[in-house]
Amino acid sequence: MKGIRWKEAAAVEAENAAAWYDERSERGGKRFLEAMWAAISLVRDYPEAGTPHRLPVRRVVFRTFPYSLLYVPERDSIYVVAVMHDRTMPVRWEEPL
Repeated sequence: MKGIRWKEAAAVEAENAAAWYDERSERGGKRFLEAMWAAISLVRDYPEAGTPHRLPVRRVVFRTFPYSLLYVPERDSIYVVAVMHDRTMPVRWEEPL
């Protein structure tokens, strides 16, 4: 199984999103993190499963939240570059990988 590496901004995005959902629902943050880890599990097993976004970045949409996992499949790991809300246009993940 491939390891996971996180761009610092992506980890902060994930934490902020989970906290936002926690404020609105008792289990919201937990459900968000479960959806995120389901996406990560998919790309760990099938690194090319995500849709090409801006190569080498690929994208997997969460099933139950308006978020996507942006990642780069690497030889021995998956590099998570963003946990992005689908209605925003963030550019910070486009900084050098």
